Amino acid sequence: MSVKLPDIDIDAVTSLEEAKEIISQLLDSLGQQQKELAELRQEVARLKQQPKKPHFSGQQNQSISATKLLEKKRSTGRKQNGGLSKLTSMLRFPKLPPAFVAQLSLKP
Repeated sequence: MSVKLPDIDIDAVTSLEEAKEIISQLLDSLGQQQKELAELRQEVARLKQQPKKPHFSGQQNQSISATKLLEKKRSTGRKQNGGLSKLTSMLRFPKLPPAFVAQLSLKP
């Protein structure tokens, strides 16, 4: 929506007709800019009439990221569920022979 001014080489103007042509181009450009300014003012007026962003009471500046919510959920979940003990009780591990367990405990 931007109006660009024409390139004018003032030193190249040698006649009154060339000067009139340049003045005509500048007046056209001024008219386009005034039209754009009027459109922008109408847009600003329209936007000012729109309702403001909603403000909810009780939640003043409570911006919590998703990561913080997950951390909060994880930390409270571990305390409530008893941590790994509940998880291990739900899993079924195969019974290992005692000789194999003894070998694992002896390895450095």
